[in-house]
Amino acid sequence: MDTTWSEKRFSKLLGQSIFTVIKLFILQIVTKEEMPKGFNGTYFMSLLFLLSLFLTSTYSSGLSAVMTIPRYENPINTVEEFVKSDLYWGATQEAWITSIQKVEEVYCKFYIVLFI
Repeated sequence: MDTTWSEKRFSKLLGQSIFTVIKLFILQIVTKEEMPKGFNGTYFMSLLFLLSLFLTSTYSSGLSAVMTIPRYENPINTVEEFVKSDLYWGATQEAWITSIQKVEEVYCKFYIVLFI
């Protein structure tokens, strides 16, 4: 099949456009020759630049780390703090709790209840 001159030009322009968009999203410089001509081209590239700037700054700033809510205000260091946290815990066997099942301390009884 013979491709016409306009089809070749279209595929070349499409390739250049895709390359320009990729350059924007990795924050590379777009030269004047790569910019589309006219008002519509300038408007489109301005919007595309703002979109790429927003997305790349959001990604690189670690927005998810800033917006993550910690589960605990303080670390759990004692059995009492663990029982107050109401976290369930588990193990592969019940042998983990056999040594503390007959202990009379209140916290140990709740500690056993939290075992899965």
